[in-house]
Amino acid sequence: MDALGGVFLFIFILIFLISNILFIKGLKRNKITRFKYKLIFSLMCIISVFVTIFFYIIFKSSVLVDLFKLEIDEESYTDIIITVIVVSILNTTANLILLKYYLKKISLKENTKTSEIELIGIE
Repeated sequence: MDALGGVFLFIFILIFLISNILFIKGLKRNKITRFKYKLIFSLMCIISVFVTIFFYIIFKSSVLVDLFKLEIDEESYTDIIITVIVVSILNTTANLILLKYYLKKISLKENTKTSEIELIGIE
């Protein structure tokens, strides 16, 4: 891996860490401290990177190359930089959407739990 690959790996790790820190802060705001939620969100962030890359490859090969007949040189640094910037922007927005949706789902789940005991019988 060259220096450019190291920089891009650092960017993806930074995106992963920032989205997880925001998620943990959101959990603390809702007073929820369960490890399983943190683990599930971390796995969703990792999966979102691969899904974003997969959809970008499909978009690039089917739309840009086949439909518009663009010639993309994958060896030049400018095309690699453009590709990584697009994928990182899409991944960041996907992680933020996942964060918002999953926090809302968790808060609804935790707030609807009741710990009350229903007594049946004559008072």
